[in-house]
Amino acid sequence: MTTRVRIYIEGGKNLRRGFSQFFRKALPNCPQPEIVLGRSREEAVNAFNKDIEQHGERFCILLVDSEGETNPNLGSKDNLQRSLAKGRKVKVGFSVTHLASDEHIYLMAQSMESWLVAHREALAIYYGQGFNTGALPNRSNVEEVAKLDLNNSLKEATKNTVKGEYRKGKHDLMLLERIDPDVVASRAPQCQRLIDKLTQLLCA
Repeated sequence: MTTRVRIYIEGGKNLRRGFSQFFRKALPNCPQPEIVLGRSREEAVNAFNKDIEQHGERFCILLVDSEGETNPNLGSKDNLQRSLAKGRKVKVGFSVTHLASDEHIYLMAQSMESWLVAHREALAIYYGQGFNTGALPNRSNVEEVAKLDLNNSLKEATKNTVKGEYRKGKHDLMLLERIDPDVVASRAPQCQRLIDKLTQLLCA
């Protein structure tokens, strides 16, 4: 029997279409997860906590930015807890519910932009003439690239294109619809881990 899955994701509601398209390509011919967007990481965590604490029949997943370097010796939950503890806008004691484990928590390290730069060919097609592929990080593991470097590289790569410099809240939606999950997962281990879990839950 297929498990019902709900994914709580950090991001504005305008990203729903992009994430939906991404997961449709990642999970072809499988039931699709329900997507719930939170305007901030903290809002997504709060909604996730409330849902999982209700002990519902669905499997809840949390997908948020790591907002910094992750420790390879720690699981995703501990890495997120450490990141939340450093947050400037987070109240003392705010954390992920004790009912959640690593299999519930997945990180876009160090931000969602890592998924975008992972598929440079898709970006080149979208931005067209003037796009500077060489400005993008060349690391095989894009999760090792600092958040600030991800943003700066995207701006540098796109500044001379007709569509203009990369703008979060506008271009990210269009790019999410275009990137290939297999390509992204090959350069982002956390993305591969998420796709593997969703395949197990929804495609069995």
